[in-house]
Order: sequence, then C-alpha cells, then structure tokens
Amino acid sequence: MKTKNSVDIIFLFIISMILLGGFIKPIINPVDINYIENRNTNKLPILTAKTFSNNKFQNNLELALADQIPLAHYMKLVNKTLFLLTKINYFNFNNNAKNLGEGLYLMDNYLIYYPKDLESNKKNIDLKMNNYNNIADKYKNIDFYLYYIEKDTDINFQNNDKLGIYEQIEGLLNSNINSFKFNINNFDDFKKYFYKTDHHWNYQGSYKAYKELLDLLKINDNPIEPLYDKCLGFWSGSKARSLGGQLLFKENFCVYNFNFPKHDTYINNSQIYYNYSYNLENYTNEISYAGFYGADKGLIKYDYYNEDRDNLLIIGESYDNAINELLASHFNKTYNVDLRNYENDIGEKFNFEEFVTVNEVDKVLFIGNIDFYIMDTFLI
Repeated sequence: MKTKNSVDIIFLFIISMILLGGFIKPIINPVDINYIENRNTNKLPILTAKTFSNNKFQNNLELALADQIPLAHYMKLVNKTLFLLTKINYFNFNNNAKNLGEGLYLMDNYLIYYPKDLESNKKNIDLKMNNYNNIADKYKNIDFYLYYIEKDTDINFQNNDKLGIYEQIEGLLNSNINSFKFNINNFDDFKKYFYKTDHHWNYQGSYKAYKELLDLLKINDNPIEPLYDKCLGFWSGSKARSLGGQLLFKENFCVYNFNFPKHDTYINNSQIYYNYSYNLENYTNEISYAGFYGADKGLIKYDYYNEDRDNLLIIGESYDNAINELLASHFNKTYNVDLRNYENDIGEKFNFEEFVTVNEVDKVLFIGNIDFYIMDTFLI
C-alpha cells in the first residue's frame, strides 16, 4: 500500500506541476497573436476591487485563459468538432446549399455567409458616408478614394440577386471622393477570388484588387508582376473555425511571390527587417491569412524613398493586409491604419487632422467589405 500511495503522490505532483505551469506561462510569457484566428490575444487582466465586483475581471480572465493556457484552443476545437458532427451528415455533402448554422451554408464545398440585409444597414451606411463626406469637404488639399469589396454577404448565389450595398454607398458620396468596387456577379466569380473556408479574398482576388486600385488611385505605373505562385500547405479559415470545423474543412493555401523594391517597414513605430521577396521554398510561419500577410496592426508604415511621389494613408481592415506592400511601392510613404487596434497599439486615439498634417498625406484610401462600412469602430 505504501508503494501505491507513493505512486499516487508522484502522479498528483506531476499533474499539479503541469497545471501550475499552464497558469504560470500566461503570466511570464503570454502569447501576443492568435495566428489561427487573425487577432491579438486576450491577456490576463489586472485584479482590482472594482473589476472583481462588476465581474469584468472574471469575464476577461476566462477569455485570457482560453487564449493563453497551452492546448486550450485544441481542446475547445475537439469539442466543437464533435458537436458539429452531431448537427450535420458530413459524408453526404452535395452541391445543394446545406445550412450549417453560425450564419453559414455549404455550397460546392465552399462555406458561404448568408447575404446581409440592405434596409437594416442603411442607417449605419448613411452615418459612415456622412462622416467621410465631411472629412473630404474639410481637407480639399487631399485626394480621397473609396474601394468597396463585394463578397458572399452581398449576393444570393441561389438566384444571383445582389443587395446593392455599394450602389447605396456610391449614391451618398460627394464629388470629392472617387470610388470603385471589387465586383462579384455570381458564384463562379466568388470561387475564383475567395477562400473556401475563410472570409478573406485569396491571392488571385487580392492581386485583382491591387491592379484595380492602381487605376482608382490614378497611378500610371505598371503593376508589380508575380514571380511565381506556390501552395504552402493546407489550412482552415475563419468560417471553418466559427463552426468548430477545422478538422473537417480544409483547403490549400496558395500565394504569389513578389520581388519588392528596397524599402523600410515600421509596425506600430518599430522598424522590422526582412527579405524583399517571400521565402516560399522554406516557409516556416503559420499557414494562414494572418501568418502570411501579417496580423492586424494599429499602424504600419512603408517607406520606399520615392521622394517625387505622394504619401498615401490607407484606412481599412484585414483585407488590405494582402495588398498594402504592393500599393506602397508606388508611393513615397504609405501609412496603413486599422482603427480597431490603433488606440491600443499606439497608446492614443487616432486624430485624423493631426495625422495627415504631420505625415504630409496627399491621398487617403478607405477600403473594406460591408462590415467596414457599417461598424462604428471605423468612424473617424
């Protein structure tokens, strides 16, 4: 019995150390970025009497532990996958639309969002366009541009009826703002330019947008041509994750390789260094949209030292991560601002007037999908 008790004590000690290590790691070495979900991680909150009494500490602690405790994400994934398998007959998928929950349906092995409603979003669109018009009226020495990204939320693929979100936006813009849209007319367009399991455009979609933006921004240069394309491996995007279906829905992650002119890059005012073409033959980063194109940051600056060119400010969201560097190569200095993260990353609220004045901005580009144009977060 003594030997058995000793074994039990040793076993309990080992398990305790593993659990204790799991709680210590988030304190001394927290993870900063969740590359799988393309976002900054939740960090352990500071305990105060106020945050404890209003449950803010407890709620934030739960979010932080889900992000920081080793293997927590994978345990959650297994549970979600098992739950998903109880809702759907995975091995009988066909080309007919199949509702999967979480606002998604399956069509020809693509995870598709249901279209949004124009009427319920008109108020937010009006507010945003009024915001942009006021800014463009005030800063007449700056050229303003708007690029709208159509995707599955803009069209019903069952009958190809489009909501007309961009047309609503275009009709509200004043003459000081030039606009264009990334156009999706049918399911075949969508399949060509978007991922199967993620909400972002793929490498062909982002490159199409880059060339269209050169025209919109009145840049007469030839676009940078891809050196070649390469598929890096299989991954599961945001749509699959929202279902807990990473183990069920996967696709090949393919990219273009470019040779960029020499330049300097600063993320949140800190300079970074890397090769000017992607090292695709020995790619070791996370295979994901954020892993390859970079996670969302409050401020990114590209300096191509084209002193005779304009300075560009891009205000957008994660879609532009794939094209920022390409666009920046046609300008002197390019600033990319993500208003979701700017205050947290930089330590102060974004002040448009101060920013464009200090950085001598000549052109401003607003770019995003419908969410960008209806969310209060992106008001300036």
